[in-house]
Amino acid sequence: MLSYASVLCCRTPATLHFPSRRSARQLNIRSTSILIFAFPASSYKYNIGDLQVRFAPFYYAPTMEPSKAYIDSNDGKRIYAEMHPADGGTDADPTPIVFIHGFLYSSSSFTPVLSHLFARTRIIFDLEGRGQSTLESMTSWSLDSAVSTIALVLSHFGYPPGTQVDVVAHSQGGVSLAVLFSQSTDPSTSYKVRRLVLMGPADPAEPPEMALAFAHQVRSQETDDLVLFLFSWLGADAKSNQELISSISDKLFADVSYNRPFASRMIKAAVSAPSIWTAKDSVDELWIVFGRQDGYFGWSVRTMVEYMKDVDTGHFFTWENAEATGNALQEILQPGS
Repeated sequence: MLSYASVLCCRTPATLHFPSRRSARQLNIRSTSILIFAFPASSYKYNIGDLQVRFAPFYYAPTMEPSKAYIDSNDGKRIYAEMHPADGGTDADPTPIVFIHGFLYSSSSFTPVLSHLFARTRIIFDLEGRGQSTLESMTSWSLDSAVSTIALVLSHFGYPPGTQVDVVAHSQGGVSLAVLFSQSTDPSTSYKVRRLVLMGPADPAEPPEMALAFAHQVRSQETDDLVLFLFSWLGADAKSNQELISSISDKLFADVSYNRPFASRMIKAAVSAPSIWTAKDSVDELWIVFGRQDGYFGWSVRTMVEYMKDVDTGHFFTWENAEATGNALQEILQPGS
């Protein structure tokens, strides 16, 4: 549950710490004050004579432990997935959010921003052959089988086909799969996608040859060299922060070095996926989130969508600036918090 109001009177200077789901907060009290903690998270201050009144957010909703599972499919896949319930166990919005990572990454790329959407049910998973998920046969994989993986995960956590969902997808692999998922008419995989949030998509006018060349690069280039190439998609702030560079390098190396031939196959398959513009007719809201310093982002996209957010990062949003990325997603998916 969430506290609507608590009152604290302070007659001497003091420092008060109180929790927030996004970050620890601190108030320095230097005069007689009445502090009123309230939800939702807005902050106001009034002076009445020498009496100072502050309104500030206070959360005491317990963080719910995620449900983690390995989900077996009929075609030999074993999919790792997590469902993070809303804090306090009650959703501010009953529509779950499902996150789809790019083909060179894993679900861990979304972990840094999950806490920003604390009032919603959030579902992350590793696509087959990525992260902790396995694949029976590389030749059995297709974009359609990946769409069935999304439905498998949602159904496992109690959201059968036909349920309304919000979808967040990153990079062109995740974006292509999310668009295809939003348009599925197969009764076993068809969901009502309300908001489709695409993070860092490529230029839809990009020639297919560029994606095919990149797929070859992923398959054949030395991992160290490929990671260095991917660093060109980082923002300037990340490139100048050695500690951050080291952290991102470790994460990229771990994700990129795992099953590269399969990642290459996934990238090639994405060439045949529907354009992101076709999704506008199958979802209620199509959002683009782009990094202002992203060397990969297709900038022509900016002129073609109604809903857009920008973040001062490169292509690796959550690793470069989880706070700014989380805030942008929160404004889209959990407004008013």
